[in-house]
Amino acid sequence: MNPDTGGSSPAPAQPPPAAQQDSAATGHTGRGSVLLQELKPLLLLLLVLAILAFGGLALFIYRMFNPSQVRSLDAYPKYLAKFQRTWAPHFPAEIPADATLKKFCYFPGVGSGHWYMQLRLQRPAEQIRSLYSQSLSQRTASFHGGSHKEHSLQPDGMATTFFYTGDEPTKAPFPPDYEIMVFDPILTSEQKQQNHSYLFCHGVAISLQRNEIIYWSATW
Repeated sequence: MNPDTGGSSPAPAQPPPAAQQDSAATGHTGRGSVLLQELKPLLLLLLVLAILAFGGLALFIYRMFNPSQVRSLDAYPKYLAKFQRTWAPHFPAEIPADATLKKFCYFPGVGSGHWYMQLRLQRPAEQIRSLYSQSLSQRTASFHGGSHKEHSLQPDGMATTFFYTGDEPTKAPFPPDYEIMVFDPILTSEQKQQNHSYLFCHGVAISLQRNEIIYWSATW
């Protein structure tokens, strides 16, 4: 008897049998396993897509900051069309049929850094002599052999280039029999200081001994 209510107390609730608890837990676990199995292909797909996206981004960044040289002669028309009105106005519209030795090199630079393009041709002696005479009218300076490293440091020096289309796989100075002609205006000391962070230069290098002409352009 309950002294406050005067009635009998209700019986306390009994916990569900252990078998029912186990059955409910098993049901929840089973549904979780089924859901995980259904989601597994989707999760794998998302993982693969994430890996591919990361790899593509890494490759893009690597190529942006580590560009490589283009040396295929077949690429010449493409890059000539791109730069003929700006940085390569003196390059030939097409590779002459009488050219024997033919080498091309292009480097896109990094950001606004060093860019260069070079085409090396060996042609009949009379053609080279004619091109030499034509180049004299455009020449503002000449250097016999060497490279930009030496030419730019001379008292009245000018920016030039390296021998990128030589027989060596890396850049090198020109041999002494090449006359490196510069077609750019001669800058005063003040103009050189104003343009110290960016400088465009172009011209040809001619060897009457080898019957070769090298068309070159570069930025520094």
